Amino acid sequence: MPLKSCLHRALIGFTLVLTSGVVCADQFVWRVPGANGNSVTLVGSVHLLPPQAYPLPPAYQKAYAGSEILMFETDMAALQSPTTQFRLLEQASYPPGESLSGNLAPPLLARLQNSLSSIGLPLAMLDRFRPWFVATLIELTAFAQAGFRPDLGIDVHFFERAQTDGKGVYGLENLDQHLAVLTDMPEPQSRAYLADTLDNLKMLEAAPTELFALWQQGDADGLAAYVAEHAQTNPQLYARLVTERNHAWLVDIEALLQGNANAMVVVGALHLAGAQGLPALLERAGYQPVQQ
Repeated sequence: MPLKSCLHRALIGFTLVLTSGVVCADQFVWRVPGANGNSVTLVGSVHLLPPQAYPLPPAYQKAYAGSEILMFETDMAALQSPTTQFRLLEQASYPPGESLSGNLAPPLLARLQNSLSSIGLPLAMLDRFRPWFVATLIELTAFAQAGFRPDLGIDVHFFERAQTDGKGVYGLENLDQHLAVLTDMPEPQSRAYLADTLDNLKMLEAAPTELFALWQQGDADGLAAYVAEHAQTNPQLYARLVTERNHAWLVDIEALLQGNANAMVVVGALHLAGAQGLPALLERAGYQPVQQ
């Protein structure tokens, strides 16, 4: 797989990638009434999708049609730019004289070499990159090989529509904050992320069908339980990628709820699931999110 293609997938989809299943009544969409007759609709994004996922269910279309502004995890235009791709590539690389193989303990390096051979990613191509980047590529490659594409992700889909329709577009994080979730990851945590990914290679084979079934059914409890089972092995990583960001985002989401405009907030579906998901946090803050 070309490195540029892998890099693009890493930029668009590091939070959660999901695949396909059976449509049920509920969707990963929550409407939250605001303070002034307005509303904020939380939409769980799938960052990579297959062509057959479209058209999206009515709840997503309705949320978009009724919103004056859209808020994504970060500045989508900047995230997709070649400048950002090169920047991420630079930050994911070791300085001259260092390498991935030189920074991994021999047992982990041996496991990595065996795993890369099985999925067709040569170590020589990845040896200059830090463990978190390699872990991300391994995960995203599994979904890409199953036919899922970042250009069909829900966030990209609605960002492009909003640009065409002239709707306001904003980010919950600036680009530096968004990238730092990975690029500033401490080296021990980065190696643990890679080790966990290698531990769960078998899970990755089944993940496309299982995870998208949960998303498409709007099964937030099922998704939370699924992720919690695997997050137990690395709670610090889960907190870094999900829960800490959810709490930080509440400030902007509550500001939207106290405003006058109808808004659509598009974030990875994982951010909407469980006791630390945004709907649960907003409910504890006194709002009344309702799943659509």
